[in-house]
Amino acid sequence: MKTAKSEGTFLRLQIAEDAKTSLERQASRHGMSQTELASRLVGWLVGQPQLVQAAVLNNINSTVDADLSASLRARIGATGSAATPKASRASRGGKSP
Repeated sequence: MKTAKSEGTFLRLQIAEDAKTSLERQASRHGMSQTELASRLVGWLVGQPQLVQAAVLNNINSTVDADLSASLRARIGATGSAATPKASRASRGGKSP
């Protein structure tokens, strides 16, 4: 039984051609629409600690860079992976957000 997807708000985005190609490829690979993939990525990003967000967005300075490195080393040491628990569960075939 398929569940109905919730209606969302639409936002028009302009992205670089290479990013569009990558989005198309990944959406196809995962069997979802580009809109759904982009929405999940944004949802994942905003759920990350600010240091991780800054690193992903390439918006860090040298002071924050050292904090990020220490934070990621601590996370890897504690869990054996830099992935968040949700991301780890999804990569093992669990349901993603």
